[in-house]
Amino acid sequence: MSQSSLSNLKKRGSTPTFYTLGRICDVLGITLPQFFFDDIGKLELSSGQKKVLEVWESLTDKEKEAVEIYVRGMKLK
Repeated sequence: MSQSSLSNLKKRGSTPTFYTLGRICDVLGITLPQFFFDDIGKLELSSGQKKVLEVWESLTDKEKEAVEIYVRGMKLK
């Protein structure tokens, strides 16, 4: 994203799209969740958490729903 584009966005006071925010985050070397998170230090993930998220991203919506139900059931035990 060019500096002029960023400057125009700021001058207009408009809300950037998620695509634009994603491009800004790419330049900053952070993710969208990190952009919106108040305390970046708490967002660090363990290698196990990263592995789970990698698998999660490959699931269909139906599979994600099944995983959520399963995990909630484990929590109750």
